[in-house]
Amino acid sequence: MKAKRFFLGLAALALLIGASSAHAAATELHLSLYEAIQYALAHNRDLAKGELNLQGSRLAVETAKSAFDLKVVPSSQLSADSSSERTWLVGARASKTFASGLTASARPTVGNWGGEPYSLLSVALDAPLLRGFGEEYAMAGVDSSLYALQSARLAQYSQQISVVLQTVQAVYGIVQKNMRIDVLAEQQRLLRHHLEIVKIKERAGLAEAMDAYRAEIRLKDLEDELTVARQDVDDALGELKKLLAIPQAGLVTINAPLDYAPSALKTDEAVAIAMKHRIDVEQSARLERETERQLRLAKNNLLPRLDLEVSYNLSGDNRRFSLDDETWLATVTSDGDVFRVAEKNAYEQQLLQYRAMKLDQETLRENISREVRAEIGALNKHDKRIGLLEAQLHQTSGKMRLAESKFRNGMADNFVLLEAQEEMQRARTDLFAERIAAIVGLYRFRSVLGTLLARQSDTP
Repeated sequence: MKAKRFFLGLAALALLIGASSAHAAATELHLSLYEAIQYALAHNRDLAKGELNLQGSRLAVETAKSAFDLKVVPSSQLSADSSSERTWLVGARASKTFASGLTASARPTVGNWGGEPYSLLSVALDAPLLRGFGEEYAMAGVDSSLYALQSARLAQYSQQISVVLQTVQAVYGIVQKNMRIDVLAEQQRLLRHHLEIVKIKERAGLAEAMDAYRAEIRLKDLEDELTVARQDVDDALGELKKLLAIPQAGLVTINAPLDYAPSALKTDEAVAIAMKHRIDVEQSARLERETERQLRLAKNNLLPRLDLEVSYNLSGDNRRFSLDDETWLATVTSDGDVFRVAEKNAYEQQLLQYRAMKLDQETLRENISREVRAEIGALNKHDKRIGLLEAQLHQTSGKMRLAESKFRNGMADNFVLLEAQEEMQRARTDLFAERIAAIVGLYRFRSVLGTLLARQSDTP
């Protein structure tokens, strides 16, 4: 009896869990256009990967800056030779490199050297006198890592803009496909009602069998179009779920505003806004500064290496730790190829890159102007087509009413009526599609201007 109750309890628990899972799976996610955009920015997998790259770039900056931290390196030595004399030394080296290129170090050491107590304190200063001296040269690694970090941020921002545009296109694509389903369903309802009237007229001898055949054939065509349209919506929802990183099994409904107002910006104003806000313009300016910095570094490398090392040493008996012996040493070293062919060629190559960068800047400005003008032209085209399609819809509506009147009064068969219905359906669909294209075009126009997505400040 107890076992039976136990298994009944397990079965009830399983049913409860199954019902809970089914309820969770059936939970529907309702998203507006704004919510879909925010969801994509928060969950898109490509953006998540970009954020990981950003974290790697930040770590690279920290690594480059750590070269100027205080470093303490312990050291030890233990040795023995054939004379049975043992040597052991224990110490550490503390050093710090400064932004000017100077390196200061201190090295205390104690131990036993050949059976004799030994103590040493050494202080040294290394300074480049020609090549390598100065903050710009010493901080070159940090500057390069900061440039790479900012480039990664701009790339992440560009990816965010791309994801926003993809989301807008996907959402409005679904809205357009759903509208087509509504139009087809309404057309199907009207056609079924028309088919009933045709059959009544046929029985009364007021219509021919051909009228019924036409209506039935058209009705089958509409059923096929509806099947295809519903599959298109499912496919589009699948793509949107992938973009938003939503499980494919989840239910999602989308709504978006359909208001459309033509842009009032003039071409010159739009180009000026784009030049001020476009991310590639900012990146081009940064690239110019980076190329100039690399050019100065290449010019510095033309100088011969001339380094100064100054050291001061105190040594003595480690039992008393009395450092009685005092020595100092100053050394100037220089090395390098006399002809310096590699350095000169590197400098010339950097000059060539600088000139190429200047040409790219001119091309970029021309491309931005062309893109802005093209988008304004596309928006103007949408405005004109919307006006034409509205007039066309008005005409097809009039033709539809006239065809209905003639068929109702026996002045024409239903061929003209079905044709008018199909034309009106196509006009409604085309007008809605053009409005959607115009709305999406406005978002694309904002992306060309560089004003689609606000940027967040992120200082290293």
